[in-house]
Amino acid sequence: MTKAVLWDFGGVILSSPFEAFNRYEADIGLPRDFIRNMNARNPDTNAWARMERSEVDLDGFAQLFEAEAQQLGHRLSGHHVLKIISGDVRPEMVEALRRVRERYRIACITNNMPTGQGPGMAREPARVKEIEAIMALFEHVVESSKIGMRKPDPRIYLHACGLLDVEPADCIYLDDLGINLKPAKALGMRTIKVENAAQAAFLRHAGCEYGQGYYYARPLTVAELKQKLAEQTAAALRRASDGLARVEQQATEADEELSGQFGVRDEVHEKVAAEQARLA
Repeated sequence: MTKAVLWDFGGVILSSPFEAFNRYEADIGLPRDFIRNMNARNPDTNAWARMERSEVDLDGFAQLFEAEAQQLGHRLSGHHVLKIISGDVRPEMVEALRRVRERYRIACITNNMPTGQGPGMAREPARVKEIEAIMALFEHVVESSKIGMRKPDPRIYLHACGLLDVEPADCIYLDDLGINLKPAKALGMRTIKVENAAQAAFLRHAGCEYGQGYYYARPLTVAELKQKLAEQTAAALRRASDGLARVEQQATEADEELSGQFGVRDEVHEKVAAEQARLA
């Protein structure tokens, strides 16, 4: 039975930092996804991983990060990358979070860095306040930069479960990265990959039950999925049948109208012919 829903933050509640990275890459002439691919190299020991565990400071990160880029033949600013890391709030996801909170225990597991302000790493005062309000919705916020563990280390998921006093099998975990979903699934959690904000309104396509205006975040069984597919197929066939019936009715009405018009035309022709005969 589902007791808790665990949420990633950047890429789920906030837009993905990869979007900002892509814009920066385009601005300075780097290949698209260069930063993302660079971070995938040596993922446990590179500058990014060390920064998320607070093993290096801001200047140390920038120096290491820029050196890694240079080894791959490109140049960038590590400090600028940190400035653009915090994404935009997705209002749809915040609303989904509020509603899920009404039924389940919730916590956040975020890989973050000691930059900006707060778990969301925001910089502008208004953004800091906005993200603080969202973070207050969670019972617990697990920050990699504070506990020295980061996803996909299984220990960080177990740490969150311990804070909520739930078993992994009683949890659902949402993240935008498959590499972070795999260990959660291996621990027994049910997982949902978040790809865009639209899933706040259409998570049923990821196998969740929808009710009372929000998602219960309960993965459907195979039998339930088959039933829903059958219902959707039947509804589509009914709509198609109704549409065909309307077309047929319109065609019948058009035929009747044309027949009437032709009848009037024939009657006029007969009267004209009769009058022409009389005059002749």
